[in-house]
Amino acid sequence: MKNIQKKDVSAVVLGHSVARLAVLLLGCALVVEKGLLIFGVLLVVSSLVAWRQQPSPPSIWPYGLKTVGWLAVATNVVVLCSLLLHDQPLRTLDNVSRLLLIPWCAWLASTMDIRRSDLWWSSVSGLVLAFAVACWQVSTGTERAGLGNPIVFANLILVLLVVVTFLGPDFQRPSASLLRWLVVGLGVAAIVMTGSRAALVTSILLMPISVAWKEERWNWRRFFAFLGISLVVILLIGNTPSLVDQMRLDAVVPNVNAYLKGDPDSPIGARFQLWKMAWDTFLQHPISGIGIQRFGSLVDQLPGCETRSPMGMCVLGHAHNDLAEWAATMGIPGLLMILAIYGIPIALFMRLGRAAMDLETKTVARTGLVVVFVYVVAGLSQSMFAHALSASAYAIIVGFLLGQSGRRRVSLSTGTSAIS
Repeated sequence: MKNIQKKDVSAVVLGHSVARLAVLLLGCALVVEKGLLIFGVLLVVSSLVAWRQQPSPPSIWPYGLKTVGWLAVATNVVVLCSLLLHDQPLRTLDNVSRLLLIPWCAWLASTMDIRRSDLWWSSVSGLVLAFAVACWQVSTGTERAGLGNPIVFANLILVLLVVVTFLGPDFQRPSASLLRWLVVGLGVAAIVMTGSRAALVTSILLMPISVAWKEERWNWRRFFAFLGISLVVILLIGNTPSLVDQMRLDAVVPNVNAYLKGDPDSPIGARFQLWKMAWDTFLQHPISGIGIQRFGSLVDQLPGCETRSPMGMCVLGHAHNDLAEWAATMGIPGLLMILAIYGIPIALFMRLGRAAMDLETKTVARTGLVVVFVYVVAGLSQSMFAHALSASAYAIIVGFLLGQSGRRRVSLSTGTSAIS
């Protein structure tokens, strides 16, 4: 009997260790090629151990687990119907199927008692590695750092910045506060090297939000003070020639003027053109859309893409906007699903934050809320779920944060707390 108990204890310790290792490696896994493969193996191993030690059925489900579980299933059903309707291969389901990681990671974080400090240190290491990768790429002659896709790379850095800024340890200690701002500086520098203008502005504007939301109540005085500092930083960047070249800031007005004259072949002009195409497509196919991942076929039909020397925008295969992409490719069902993918986690985190009786739960819920909002903002100029890495990062981080905040969830009906 004692040997059996020792084996059970050893299995539990091993499961906890593997789960913590998976979380600690997550930040680095997101910024290196094939890094999520290692994370996936650790996730499966720790989940098997967690499943064995959990009572069947669980006495208390983590708050929101069933809700996000049904969300993931419903989204996959909608996409599956779309690909069957338009006779597409099952591999088309790949990116959206990663949303199943939300309930999976939420359950694991709750069962294995994942610490928020683990996710914070993981994000710190991820930002340091991202800065090193960006420096290496730029130094070797790469125009824009980003492992092949600078925008996706910049958005991943932005999400890690949110975790470092909002989820960290007690920032009253000077050493912790100094480390946070040092790492934030490295993250912003890495974004500059990617050349992503939207991600840079968003990252700088995160500073006044994090300072104003530092305590339990919103501090408007701090917000406006640091908002002014952020605007000064943006103006300084706009007046630094080397940064203007790297961020292509001097091309914004010419891009807009060229589009108004009928030339969409520029980063900004292409987005305007893609959004118009998506809207027209939605009006023509409001129920079923044209099929997931088929937006690129519309781009191929543009007059400038059927010549021997096609426009640069002809390589774009999606609408560069979440609402436009999902509406054009899957019609009204797709539009409702992308709204739910963002809206339901926002509602869960807001409810958890308001009902929480301790600062730690409020902090975790607040971080989750900002992560989702960052995805919403990034999704205004990018199709976030058209890329496997972006979809995975959203599902994993939202899942872990939901599981952490729901672990010591507050019973909204009785006002009592329960350990999940």
